[in-house]
Amino acid sequence: APWPSGGTQRDQDVRDYFGFHKGLFRLPVRCWVYPLFEREVIEEDEENIVYIDRMGVTMKTQKAIASTPGYMDWPVHDVEDWEKLKAERLQPKIEGRLPRNWEQLKAEIKGRDYPMMMGGLPCGFYGSLRYLMGEVNLLMAYYDKPKLVHAICDHLADFWINIFSQVLQDVEVDAIYFWEDMCSTKSMNISPDSFREFMMPYYKRVSAHVARRRMSSSLSLRHCCSAARQPSSFRFPATVMAFSRRNYEILKKALTP
Repeated sequence: APWPSGGTQRDQDVRDYFGFHKGLFRLPVRCWVYPLFEREVIEEDEENIVYIDRMGVTMKTQKAIASTPGYMDWPVHDVEDWEKLKAERLQPKIEGRLPRNWEQLKAEIKGRDYPMMMGGLPCGFYGSLRYLMGEVNLLMAYYDKPKLVHAICDHLADFWINIFSQVLQDVEVDAIYFWEDMCSTKSMNISPDSFREFMMPYYKRVSAHVARRRMSSSLSLRHCCSAARQPSSFRFPATVMAFSRRNYEILKKALTP
C-alpha cells in the first residue's frame, strides 16, 4: 500500500510513532578532543578527496558514492605529538564541552523514565588510541612504545574522571560507556596479557571513582564490536559486558531489581 498522504506519519520518528521505549540515552557532553580540529582538504581530484577530519585523522573518500574511508594518517606518532595534542585539546575544562541547552536538558532528564549514560564513541582505552595513532600503529606500540601507551591511558583516565565528576555534580546517570571496537567477528585484537596491562588498571580507576559519585548504579558498559564471546581471561571490572545491539537489553536487565 502507498504511504499515507499528508506527511503526518512520515514526519514522526519511527520510535515515537510505534510507541517504542526511548532506549539508552547518551548525554551530549564532549568527552574527546576539544577544540575540534579544523577540517582541511589535503588533496582533491574528480573522484576522490583527501582531508583531515574534525578528530585530526587524515582520510581518503570517494566523491560519487558513500563508502568507508581509507585511513591514511593520525595525529599522534610519538611523545611530542601526544604532549602537544594533550595540552591543546584534552584538558578537563568543562567550558565548551556541554551542550548549549544544558540548563534545559538538566531539567528534562530529572524526571526521565529511561536509562542514561556518559561516554561512548570514542571513549575507551583501546578505541580512543585507535583515533590517536591508528589501529596497526597502536598494536605495534604495545611492544615498541609501551611507555607512550601507558602515558596516554593514564592521562585519559584522569581526564575522564575529571569531566565525569563535573557533569555528575548536575545530573545523575546510570552507566559509563566505554567504546573499544577491539574485536573482529571471531576474536579479540589483543591478548589477555595486553588487556590486563594496558587497559585493566585504567578501567578500574575510572569505574571505582564514578561508582562513588552521583550514579543510580555503579554500572559500566563496554562495547567491543564483536559477535565473539568474552574469554574468561578478560575479567572486566564492571557489572556487565555489552556487545553491539544488545547494549540496551543488557543494561535494562542489569538495572531491574
